[in-house]
Amino acid sequence: MAVPRAAFVALADSATGRLRLETVNDAFVSLTGWGRARAAGAIFPPPHAPTDLADRLAAAVRQGRAGKFELEWPGGADGAMRIELDLMPAGDGAWLGLAEDVTAAAESRRMAQLSEARLDAAIESINEGFALFDAGDRLVRANRKLPEMVRADAGLFAPGAAYADILRAVAARAALHGAPVDIEAFVAERLEAHRHPPSELEHRTADGQWLRITETRTGDGGVAMVYRNVTHLKRVEEALRKAAEEAETANQAKSEFLASMSHELRTPLNAIIGFAEIIGREMLGPIGNARYAGYARDIRTSGAHLLEVINQVLDMSKIEAGRFELNEEELDVAEVLGASARLLENMAAEGGLALSVDVPDPPPELRADRRALRQIALNLLGNAIKFTPRGGRIELGARVEPNGDLAIRVRDTGIGIAAEDIATALAPFGQIDSPMTRGKPGTGLGLPIVKALVELHGGSLSLESEPGKGATVTARFPARRVGGAQAAQANA
Repeated sequence: MAVPRAAFVALADSATGRLRLETVNDAFVSLTGWGRARAAGAIFPPPHAPTDLADRLAAAVRQGRAGKFELEWPGGADGAMRIELDLMPAGDGAWLGLAEDVTAAAESRRMAQLSEARLDAAIESINEGFALFDAGDRLVRANRKLPEMVRADAGLFAPGAAYADILRAVAARAALHGAPVDIEAFVAERLEAHRHPPSELEHRTADGQWLRITETRTGDGGVAMVYRNVTHLKRVEEALRKAAEEAETANQAKSEFLASMSHELRTPLNAIIGFAEIIGREMLGPIGNARYAGYARDIRTSGAHLLEVINQVLDMSKIEAGRFELNEEELDVAEVLGASARLLENMAAEGGLALSVDVPDPPPELRADRRALRQIALNLLGNAIKFTPRGGRIELGARVEPNGDLAIRVRDTGIGIAAEDIATALAPFGQIDSPMTRGKPGTGLGLPIVKALVELHGGSLSLESEPGKGATVTARFPARRVGGAQAAQANA
């Protein structure tokens, strides 16, 4: 059942426009708190009404036109309430007034206006451009920063503006400044992204600034857009890209120089080693003095070491330059590892070391580059021999792990390495400075070359060690490269 509106009938003073109440209903009494006796003959609006309200109401009465007014009335929970009055002429100088309490609605409007003002202040305070479009791609609001960022007139961003029209205007401005823009293609591309958020794209303004635009769908089907100036970031990215290109060019030049120099050095060095061998063995006749023969052997030994260094530098430069090509074939792991160990048997024996090889029978097969696998084994064994004191043991083994990977391990009882030094040992030219490693010759390329060769095969290298407790180096090759009965058992 509808609640009756408060109503009154009043007569108007044609000169002043003031109303004098004649009749009021019960709802008016309840709303205003006036009894009928007080209401009869009372001037309306009452004296406490603001002057401007009284003047506007009197003007309407003098002109004989209906009107809607809102006034504050004593009473209510907080001491005052808002009353909305519909005033209309009833003939013969009489006026009909219909009133209702709109305090709650007025407070809601006030809070909504306050929230709107806060939202506007927040949007204006951010350092990015902001725009909100409704579900029909019409602009709801935009902050003042946005026209400034896209280098467009502020009038373009009036509420109700179509997004497509804004895009055309922005594109036309870019074309006006000489930028090569296909306006309709630009509009179509941007509308496609705009209608399928979330999306993020970049836009270059007419004066060369870069904007990153993020679009997000709102709950009512609209789209919120945030424009960020990323010009500085783009410049940093470009600088980094150029620096990377220059570094790559320099690295390539370095690798090519090392490869060329290594080749130029190896040719005469091989001759030196060969002639030293001939002299040391007195192959063309006695040299007369035994010390000369010793010197010749020293020359050969030093030359061989220098040749090894040059070969390592050359290999590393090829790997870094991406010029180390794998010639893959199915290899018998036991045969390759056994042959590598035999090459270093004498070196191990001279150092008083026990060298053993442990590969299961039947041996696994590995699809790999023979030279690379041989070098992996030789480098790992050579390192172990170098850093294992007399009386120690070195074990070279291979096993197919449960996941099908092939693990080639070299364990030694050598001086070991601290955990914090492992990264240095695996880095090119990494040299660990400690009392136990000083005086050990080497370039610091042995383990890095092994790591690079294993990674070229899609594998990985790990090093486990503690000072004084030896080291275990494991080269793992992925299961896809492993074959033979051992691999079949692992995959069963």
